Amino acid sequence: YEGAFVVFVVCILLILKKRGLLAGAIGTAALLPVVAYGGWSLSQGWYFLPNGMIMKTPSLNLTVGGIVKTLLGTRAWGNAWDNPHVLCLLITALLLLVLHLRRRIVWSATACALATFVGTTSLHLQYAETGWFYRYEAYLVFLGVAVIAAAVGDLHLEKPSWRVSREALPRYGAAALLFVLVARPLGLRAFRSLRDTPLATKNIYEQQYQMGLFLRTYYQDKSVAVNDIGAATFLADVRLLDFVGLGSIEPARLKRQNRYHLEQADSLARQAGAAVAIVYPRLYSIRKWHEVGQWRISDNVACYDDLVSFCALDSSAISGLIENLRAFAGELPSDVKQLGEYTER
Repeated sequence: YEGAFVVFVVCILLILKKRGLLAGAIGTAALLPVVAYGGWSLSQGWYFLPNGMIMKTPSLNLTVGGIVKTLLGTRAWGNAWDNPHVLCLLITALLLLVLHLRRRIVWSATACALATFVGTTSLHLQYAETGWFYRYEAYLVFLGVAVIAAAVGDLHLEKPSWRVSREALPRYGAAALLFVLVARPLGLRAFRSLRDTPLATKNIYEQQYQMGLFLRTYYQDKSVAVNDIGAATFLADVRLLDFVGLGSIEPARLKRQNRYHLEQADSLARQAGAAVAIVYPRLYSIRKWHEVGQWRISDNVACYDDLVSFCALDSSAISGLIENLRAFAGELPSDVKQLGEYTER
């Protein structure tokens, strides 16, 4: 769906170039899968857009103040400031675009590519998310690096020479400074991602993957309530209630109506017939539930929390959950710290 930003900017450029037919064809082709999915989703009682987009994207503020902030791009500036690697690419692309326009290279492929990157990045920063382990803006970084590299190559600078005249020193100095400004945040991002990825892989394996194996072993085809569903639903075939609202429509509707709270979560879980819930206690600590155990991972960089709780929603499920956790205890990686009632003999 982020591709819609790219398509929108490309279509605007084509219209400005008086190629409306091609713009219409590209726009229609891009809209077809969105409309097809949306129609099918509505027919199933869900929203036109995927729940992941609706729940993770800030809702539009249609008040006067909200409209003014949108027009001023306040959210885009805030996101850009929080993501210096994207901001540096954006500024560099803008400078190169101005340079191309000053040379009257208006409709060259490079100028259009630079304009596409600038427009796409601006729209993404204003209307979409960034961060969360590099994934949301990764396509912008790749697009920016590729477009800027092509733009620099298309400047047709004079043949490089080891001898630099005094007159050229300011230009070389400015170029070197620009390179450092752009390379530093990108280099830091690359270093951190290489450093954190092995830890993140270990985090997911020790928490999310083990949750999925546990559910597949003891709760296949049964109703369960979970607040982090990816690996769990990939590995296990369960009847799921997703407290976050990505995989269940009821929590999503309540959240959109600002009516979602812990009592509602408990009520929905019981309506779904879930006897067991696996949740982050920092988010879902409900007194009616009986917590029988916890798993804690170390050096967390990828999961929402390092601690996950296993709860029985009523007394009839307590003994079974304790027995299952004890039986599964030997399958857990040694670095996972097991806590709670089921560890007591």
